[in-house]
Amino acid sequence: MNYQGEWLNTQNLKKKRNNHYKPKNKQLLPTQIGSHLGEGFNFANDNNYQQRSNHNYNHKNKHNQQNNRGKSHNKPRGRGRGRGRGRGRGGERGGGRGSGGGRGGGGREKDKRKEKEKFIRKNYQQNNTISNNYQKNTNTNTNTKKSTNTNTNTNLNTNKNIWDVWDKKHLLLPCSQSNTYTIIQGNNKKSLSKWYLIQALLKGKIENCTKFCRLLVKIIPNLDPDNLVPLKSFLKEKLDEVGRKLFFDSLLPKIQRLVLLLPQELSKYNKPIPLLLKGRLNKVELPRTLIASLLACSFFCLIPYGDTVSSRPPYLNRSNFTNLYTGKKEIGSDNENKLRCFLNYFHYYTKKDTPKNGVIGFYRNRLDQIPDWKNLNNKLCGLTIDNNGLIENTDFHLQVDFANKYIGGGVLSSGCVQEEIRFTVCPELLVSCMICEKLGKNETLLMIGAKRYSNYKGYGKAFEFVSGYIDKAPLDSQNRCEIQLIAIDAKNFSRMDPKVQFSPKYLNRETEKIYCGFRKLQINQFDARPIATGNLGCGVFAGDKQLKALLQLIAAAEAKRDLLYFTFGDPEFGEGLMNVYSLLKEYPISRIWKMLLQYYSQGQQNNNTIFQFIYQKCFEKIPSENSNNYILNKNISQTKIVYQNGNGNGNGNGNRKRKNEEKNFTMRNINQTQQKEKRIENTHQQYQNNQINQNNQVDQNNQTNQINQTNQNNQVNRVNQVNQMNQMNQTNQNNQVNQMNQDQDENIEDSDDDFFNIELDGYH
Repeated sequence: MNYQGEWLNTQNLKKKRNNHYKPKNKQLLPTQIGSHLGEGFNFANDNNYQQRSNHNYNHKNKHNQQNNRGKSHNKPRGRGRGRGRGRGRGGERGGGRGSGGGRGGGGREKDKRKEKEKFIRKNYQQNNTISNNYQKNTNTNTNTKKSTNTNTNTNLNTNKNIWDVWDKKHLLLPCSQSNTYTIIQGNNKKSLSKWYLIQALLKGKIENCTKFCRLLVKIIPNLDPDNLVPLKSFLKEKLDEVGRKLFFDSLLPKIQRLVLLLPQELSKYNKPIPLLLKGRLNKVELPRTLIASLLACSFFCLIPYGDTVSSRPPYLNRSNFTNLYTGKKEIGSDNENKLRCFLNYFHYYTKKDTPKNGVIGFYRNRLDQIPDWKNLNNKLCGLTIDNNGLIENTDFHLQVDFANKYIGGGVLSSGCVQEEIRFTVCPELLVSCMICEKLGKNETLLMIGAKRYSNYKGYGKAFEFVSGYIDKAPLDSQNRCEIQLIAIDAKNFSRMDPKVQFSPKYLNRETEKIYCGFRKLQINQFDARPIATGNLGCGVFAGDKQLKALLQLIAAAEAKRDLLYFTFGDPEFGEGLMNVYSLLKEYPISRIWKMLLQYYSQGQQNNNTIFQFIYQKCFEKIPSENSNNYILNKNISQTKIVYQNGNGNGNGNGNRKRKNEEKNFTMRNINQTQQKEKRIENTHQQYQNNQINQNNQVDQNNQTNQINQTNQNNQVNRVNQVNQMNQMNQTNQNNQVNQMNQDQDENIEDSDDDFFNIELDGYH
């Protein structure tokens, strides 16, 4: 059917009763189109319809309220079942089957028509793509029109943004159309887009601390303005005048622009950001530019539901800076330096010469097949001790993050231990707080590609930002930095009996968790680099350092990887660990595992540490010094073979730089082992002596008493002998004097001989 533009003019409706206007080819009036929607008529082709729509549908035809008497009307027959009595052939309202349309036209037909007209107007108002070119006198096929409408709807869905998904399986974005807030106008509630509010607030300049706080009050729901004491103290007191000027004039506007660029970065990504949900193997790889915009949103506390730890699924960690800004006290030293590290990240990233290419990957890992530790025959791999280094300074290692089950821990609140410090100096890791649900007992999280931006010193409350750091790590084949971080969450024993962690239940739990992180994944199955680790779960979680070190050795042996162990300034523990490792080097995993089980049932009764218990078990089988020397010498030779051939190290297929690093690593390990060889031998000898002294303490005491008694007797005898000698000498002297008096008349030669004899007797 052909539709002329003049038929959509409302003025023609007033003429139809008086002039009895007869359209050609029985074309329908606009008010009658509602009953023929099945023909596929599309109002998007009319450029004047929007201006006339409100007038058309509010206009009431007066002739519908009058009686149709004596005159017939050329109008389509209605579908209603009216019972009116008229002389015409049928009224517009819907006459009966008899002749004429009367007053009582079909009411149902009128109601249906109004509903359909409302439906047309509603559809038209929702259509945002109105064409300005109306093609007159065109004949189109009905099927063609239907296909055209289908394509138009598809384009509308595409324009809605494919990345805009608002559900529990994807990251909720601040620029989503579903991110709304409610205002109350009288008795009515109205929902508005929050992204328009955010854009309006961030397009203006934030000149000082007061305006920044007002902005946060408008953004964060139910925020008390008097509760921003930490933020005010940081901006007004901790930053000097030069720092405040640079922050408000230069850095803060750049962070604002990063927020406003979020829709553009999401369009480049062109898909919704999925969550790494519990119990599912999943991965998320995000470009560095998109991560910068997400972190800027986190800085302004814009991530929906990111102010607290989720109490309902999905169980996500807090992802906004709200807890760093709010409180009743001034900002603490640790949180102050956290903010300095984060600002240093934005300062470095927003420089023009900073490379912004690269991808950061997050991979959730789950252990399905649990090894049978009692029946494993693998032997321990290589071990190197470092007493003064840091895990993040190692190159070409799988670095261990001593994680919380909520990834990131208290990095955006009050925590400042190993994981929080790592996320602070590598802020790109904060995205894992947004997308990773809390870890299960058999799950870990691998993060690849996050750069380091800050140097620091200290730990806990003594943590301090030192300077910026330029990470020059190379990119791999997938455009990721060659920095691998594995998040392993240990069990928290701080509120439990410390002896419980030696039970079989928790031995299995901890070893399985560690092995889940150490084993090779499919994404990097050819990259079996050494593992840089330390005292996992031994800080606020109250884990036993000796036990956790042994469990990591067992898991690394099954994963066929070497360990670089950092003691964090505890050389005594490092030396003890190396001594135990030298004893267990030749034992299979099954034998070591049985020792751990025996310690839980037997060893704790004597209050011995697990290292002491292992010494006792090992020396029962290896009592001689030659056996100890054999173990030590074999340990050194095997260490050389391990690092030269790459067995367990996995870097034989690496590039030249990696091979040079392996050689340096090998020489460092050999030198360290040689330097400690003598100390290890002395330690073993001392332990044997102590063991003998403990077993024969009574005999030794008796022998000591006998020796002391003998010495006392000898001293008494010596005193008596001296006294006797003195008496004899005195007697001889007296006799000699008498003899001299009697022999005064003798020759001078004889008297000289007697005097010489007296001197000799006195000397002796």
